[in-house]
Amino acid sequence: MSATRDAGDITLQYFGGSYQLADKVGGDPLTTADLEADAFLKKALLDLRPDSGWLSEETIDDRTRLTSKAVWVVDPVDGTREFVEGLPEY
Repeated sequence: MSATRDAGDITLQYFGGSYQLADKVGGDPLTTADLEADAFLKKALLDLRPDSGWLSEETIDDRTRLTSKAVWVVDPVDGTREFVEGLPEY
């Protein structure tokens, strides 16, 4: 799917470079790459299937997804801690 490849390209723009870093509740890292990839995927995937719901690690859950027949479940950067440490296996 081109949306996932394009989201990966977004994260690669930041990998090993400059980005903002914050801690989520619980101490997990959150980067600019997470947020931009999440926003891109949300738009691209909901444009593809506007009748579907959305659940993402980086988006506040409004629970409207519970009324949808299909739901996108997304973690835009799997391994953000590894991403921050500069490990290419993120």
